[in-house]
Amino acid sequence: MRPILLFLVALLIVATAELGAQAALEPRDVGALVDAVLDSLLPPGKRLSQSAIGEQRRIRVDAAATYAAFVPGSAPQTVASLGITRDVLPGTAALLADCDFFGRKPKPCALLGDDVLVTMRPATERASVDGQMVIWLDVSWVTEIAVAGGPLRRILSWSSEETFIVRSPDGGWRVVGTGAYLTV
Repeated sequence: MRPILLFLVALLIVATAELGAQAALEPRDVGALVDAVLDSLLPPGKRLSQSAIGEQRRIRVDAAATYAAFVPGSAPQTVASLGITRDVLPGTAALLADCDFFGRKPKPCALLGDDVLVTMRPATERASVDGQMVIWLDVSWVTEIAVAGGPLRRILSWSSEETFIVRSPDGGWRVVGTGAYLTV
């Protein structure tokens, strides 16, 4: 009976180590994940308020915050070190420092301009049994609204969307669906 129990404990330790090794994400893995999500949910031509991505709006990715969300305690990463192939620029939350939801600041959202700031974070601690992972796609952009009798106001718009992704056998990522979302 003891040899069987020792064998099962050893098997459990090896299986746990294998699962942990599979769950570790390298910078290029996160970059490929960012590419897959952007290609699926923010393709060129998609309109956010009045402006289309790739035409008037450029995408800025907060690579450091995104990688840190997937690999806590890791060294900061850049768009280049993640190997993101989509045409994006670097960005940080500092681009939102002069924004507000009411457009009352003197030059609201001048730092972000007409660009879109994107950050991603896992919604689950690890991939599920079927290999599906749930992440949140956070997107910030500026919307211009007309106020009765006054000039256009630039206000901060924000969206967070639950996104379901799976890893293919070749190591790439694929978006398989979306769930809950909030847009302000």
